[in-house]
Amino acid sequence: MKDSNRRKWHLFVVPGSHFDLGWCASPAETFAYGDLIIRDAIDAMTGDFPDYRFIVEYAMFLKHFLDTYPHYKDTVRELMEEGKLEVCAAWTGMMDQIMDGEAVIRNVVLAKRWAAKQFGIHPVTAQLTDCPGHTIQLAQILARCGVKYLAYSRYSAPTPLHIWRSPDGSSVVAANHSVGLYKSLHNASWAGS
Repeated sequence: MKDSNRRKWHLFVVPGSHFDLGWCASPAETFAYGDLIIRDAIDAMTGDFPDYRFIVEYAMFLKHFLDTYPHYKDTVRELMEEGKLEVCAAWTGMMDQIMDGEAVIRNVVLAKRWAAKQFGIHPVTAQLTDCPGHTIQLAQILARCGVKYLAYSRYSAPTPLHIWRSPDGSSVVAANHSVGLYKSLHNASWAGS
């Protein structure tokens, strides 16, 4: 293939957070640790590393950060407007495969409402790292809540980047960042490519 016919790709690696509330420490310790991670990321973007980007997995952690460091609110708003900082459309990590559907919907809606009220933004990405499973309707719930993209781990998808379709036909663009690590639903019908 001639160089002029090759498709040009741009690869973006965006560091993010994954906070297990209370997994390895108390909830208070987890929040405090999360505050430090978010603060360090923001300080890097506004300091020596202006090209740095960061995504906060769960809105509850950004809310806690702003409750702890309220003087960062304007900076957070500016970084979001510049596309340097993003908060995802999940209030906290959820085991959606065992939760009532209403609770799953509320988890997403609460995060989106908080982000809209605080910053006038409507998150279109959800990140559900390390959740032990997912309901077959997850793409349906996310899509109906205005979420277009999902980053998740566990349950090896057919490919790292794929379209996740729910039985009703709703879909999100999904990226599984642990393909090959968990051997289970390799060719699941819900993860059409």
